[in-house]
Amino acid sequence: MEYVEEAFRVLFRQPLRTVLTMLGIMIGVASVVLIGVISQYGTDMLNSEMEALGLSSLTIRSENADYSPLGEEELRVIGDSEGVEALSPVMMETGTLRANDQESEAMLWGVSSRAANIISLQVTSGRLLCAQDCTEYRNVCLIDESFSKAAFGTTQSAGQTVQIQLGKYSYSFTVAGVVKTGTGLLQNFLSSYIPNFIYIPYTTLQLYSGGSSFDQIAVKVEADSSADDVGEELVEALNQRTGLSGYLSGNLVGQKQSLTNILDLCTLIFSAVGGISLLVASLSIMTIMFISVQERKQEIGIKKALGASRGRIMAGFLTEALLLSGMGSAAGVTIGLLLSGALSLLTGITIHLRSEILLAAVMVSVLSAVLFTLWPAKRAADLHPVDALRTE
Repeated sequence: MEYVEEAFRVLFRQPLRTVLTMLGIMIGVASVVLIGVISQYGTDMLNSEMEALGLSSLTIRSENADYSPLGEEELRVIGDSEGVEALSPVMMETGTLRANDQESEAMLWGVSSRAANIISLQVTSGRLLCAQDCTEYRNVCLIDESFSKAAFGTTQSAGQTVQIQLGKYSYSFTVAGVVKTGTGLLQNFLSSYIPNFIYIPYTTLQLYSGGSSFDQIAVKVEADSSADDVGEELVEALNQRTGLSGYLSGNLVGQKQSLTNILDLCTLIFSAVGGISLLVASLSIMTIMFISVQERKQEIGIKKALGASRGRIMAGFLTEALLLSGMGSAAGVTIGLLLSGALSLLTGITIHLRSEILLAAVMVSVLSAVLFTLWPAKRAADLHPVDALRTE
């Protein structure tokens, strides 16, 4: 406490200089905190968007649909396999969606009633697809909120009729439900090409497209199972049970992890850039300490003449550096958290703090300040009492 009290007295002899030195530390720490918050939000958004597209699952597809098609037999084989929690056939076609005066290009997804267990579909009105929709080839569909608002002026449009054109023919569909305009970021990115995602029973899409096979089968793996292992077992089971080959397994979980790793690497790089500002601020502390040694030579000489040891002199300067970096880091963390909270309130997004980045920023700030202060502290400790007292 004696060292701390003395350090406070010395530092605030020049309050403006002390505050300006702390400011560099504060800005560096606050920038690293914000980088961590923004990168974590990016990671959370990526996970959310990929979940919404069903990219947390396996996909089973065929290299040659004519030679080894995906059909009901393959669906049954996969459903009977271990490690499979849910599955759904998936078909994709592009078409045109019309209702009232609205017309839009759309991506039609032919799915089963079990697709909701794999693809994130949040119903805002009406219902999801049911098993009878598929078995009875019903002309029902799920549309998203954006088209519902544009065509009907409301999101409560279940029961309304829309026209879906596939190729040369147009078909009337009843809106079974309205789903949240989803895959927000990804769908917005694709909005100039595919403005709307429409979900219809896969059997109905087969009927109107003239096909009998699926483009792929989406599989949700049980939580305690390895996606890679389950994928290999499914491909092997299909080859054995159907007597065909050419089936492929796509581990979308692994692809999601790869993208997450890339985001983490970007976060590390940006944090390192922010960390450079901390090193620069620590260099400013070293400069201030050299100036302080010059200004306090007589004071150091008096302490040494009264019996202060080299360690006592060095400890005093190191305590000053610790206080500067500690107070600057505390202010930086506070400012970073306040800015993160303001960002959350303004945008309505949920902020998650990355404690490891916050802790690393504080540790780098404190350690670099102490290391850069060792040299001026040693110079102060090495001063001869007589030479120090002789200084004007």
